[in-house]
Amino acid sequence: WLIENVPDYKNSINIVKINIEGAEWLFFNDLIDNNSCEIYNDTSGSYGSNQSFAFDKVDDHINTNTNYTKFDGTSEITLNFWVKVINNGLNGYICSVLGGNFFSFGFSLNNGNVFYCRIDNASNRARSWGIFDNTIKGDGLWHNITGTLDLNQSSEFQAYLDTEPVTNMNGFYQLTSLPSSTSPLYIGTRDNTNTFNFGGEIGPLQLYNRVLSTQEIKQNYNALKGRFGL
Repeated sequence: WLIENVPDYKNSINIVKINIEGAEWLFFNDLIDNNSCEIYNDTSGSYGSNQSFAFDKVDDHINTNTNYTKFDGTSEITLNFWVKVINNGLNGYICSVLGGNFFSFGFSLNNGNVFYCRIDNASNRARSWGIFDNTIKGDGLWHNITGTLDLNQSSEFQAYLDTEPVTNMNGFYQLTSLPSSTSPLYIGTRDNTNTFNFGGEIGPLQLYNRVLSTQEIKQNYNALKGRFGL
């Protein structure tokens, strides 16, 4: 399948649930106009380039107001998103679901070249990270980042930068499935307390409840690379 086959929700960030070849995914598209999510502390002017949302790393974030019980117990997840990181936009969360006093799951960018996946329950966790060859902070360019996680495999987490697999992968794993949570997904922050806020622009963001193949990752990239000048 190709992402072009998905209806164009160009002026909405409505959460769209679609089944494609048996995989349900959630699509947060464009982050402009007709918002069904709540945008908080819009001091940075909201809208970045290429129909994205701009985050100031101070207090901007989005609450999707949707709980993630549909991911309870799954062992696979893929996050795919377009991003442009500003110089001071370090150690910020791209998205996160926080349940109680622990993470259900979250993805963050640290130091401009480390892409983290963190999954925790009350007593066990899975922490994974991929280190890019070059930092993407402040380079003025849009990048496509994908992370795939399969808790049933020996090499659970794989990161991709602009469709290229990251070879410097690390992690430790004590979980075989995602913990349950009724909390919403936040974009641009860890939670509603303005901790670990992201600085930069985030474009379309997709969550899948399965691992995408390298071919599918490239199809997603090719479908939108023109929009981001690539």
